[in-house]
Amino acid sequence: ANTGSEIDMAINVNIINQALMSMYRSGVTHITVTNLKADGKALVHFGPSISDNYPAQQGDMRVELVPQTPGLFEMAQGDTGTQATLYYRNAQMFIETYRNGAWETDFDVAVDIRAGVLMNIVAGEFQMTILGTPELTVNTIKAKGANKLLPDNVLRQLVQFGVDLLMTVAVPQISDTFAGFRIPALPVGDAGHE
Repeated sequence: ANTGSEIDMAINVNIINQALMSMYRSGVTHITVTNLKADGKALVHFGPSISDNYPAQQGDMRVELVPQTPGLFEMAQGDTGTQATLYYRNAQMFIETYRNGAWETDFDVAVDIRAGVLMNIVAGEFQMTILGTPELTVNTIKAKGANKLLPDNVLRQLVQFGVDLLMTVAVPQISDTFAGFRIPALPVGDAGHE
């Protein structure tokens, strides 16, 4: 019997991509990880400019991830079956240091982010969980100030700090904060097809 699973999947992909568009338009996908001495630990903030007025001290650091487009949810055929993934292309990552009373950009990095996701329905709520650590590909690095003089291999090591901070601090909190959203039941009537 035909269960209509291909149609169901197409509807789900569209609904998920609409939710990603809404999140993008609201600014919630603009993610900042701060590493402030006053906090004593790295913290994740959702929304643009949210950490601009925090009590930063000389030498504090932050990493901002600013997607240039909404994320794209896709189902891709893999070696062992179909895998659900979220994909962001050319997101801008700014690695900044607080100096002389203002945030200064040390590096402007364009990155692609791809994350495998696991999907479940729990108590009527659709949930997506990020599987492991997302794949982050550095496309370009623009160094600012004195960093422009550094060789490429040193630049990549310095940028790795920002990548690590983003991945180890932000990804678990993103999974906890945005893992689920409610999708109303959409009954499919019998259209006379067998």
